Amino acid sequence: MPEIISDRTSTEKQDKTPRRRGSRFRHGGAVKDSNGKLPRFWQIWKGMRKRCTNPKCRAYHNYGGRGIKVIWQSYEAFRDDMWPTYRDDLTIERIDNDGNYCKENCRWATYAEQSANTRLNTKLTWNGKTQCLRAWEKETGIKFSVLQGRFHRNWPVEKILTHPVRRRKSVQVE
Repeated sequence: MPEIISDRTSTEKQDKTPRRRGSRFRHGGAVKDSNGKLPRFWQIWKGMRKRCTNPKCRAYHNYGGRGIKVIWQSYEAFRDDMWPTYRDDLTIERIDNDGNYCKENCRWATYAEQSANTRLNTKLTWNGKTQCLRAWEKETGIKFSVLQGRFHRNWPVEKILTHPVRRRKSVQVE
């Protein structure tokens, strides 16, 4: 677990005196490494809050602009809930894309898992299983473009996923 370090005195904490720019210590004890970078876990926390609260952030319209909030009131609460399962090769993901950032709706996922869980993906439910078209492609062996074409032509889900692919006759050129 990241160590909490603070160089503020109790009077500074009470006064909420602004910190000088370039201070080595940050809220929640995130400390820059020898290269001047803040830890990745801290950057995930800050990025999540920025996307949801700062209208000047480029991604705000996809998060805060849609009503998505960060429920954790502090970095420490976020750290306590999410640090035990954190790994450097994972990113934070909201299970329900329309839900808030909170312990019940967040998990750590690989980039591939996360790219499958976006509101832009076409998801199909068949036999009680919901997946995006890329996952159905892997499972059925039917090319993504064929599945997508069938979906856009309003085929029923069962037919999209089970209808055999028509093989085109190859023309031999002599």
